[in-house]
Amino acid sequence: MGGTGPCRFPHRLSTHPRSPFVSRLVVQRTEAGLRRTLVGSTPANARPDGSGDERGVGAEELTTVLKNEFRIALGAGGAAILTRVYRVAT
Repeated sequence: MGGTGPCRFPHRLSTHPRSPFVSRLVVQRTEAGLRRTLVGSTPANARPDGSGDERGVGAEELTTVLKNEFRIALGAGGAAILTRVYRVAT
């Protein structure tokens, strides 16, 4: 059985070499009246009325953004790897 059935598609999407999920950070969090996203090093907020904002952040700020805006706390090792990878990429 091949193809892109419900069990295979997410795996392919998240592991294919050309997938945007392999080459950059992608995080989303939905709250009442607010949808937060972080794609690469660009956090953005979108509201139901169509308003929103986005900004670019430096590699050193990514772990703080993850913790404060997405409630994701990285350990020291994960934070160091994330900072190093994004420092090289930009």
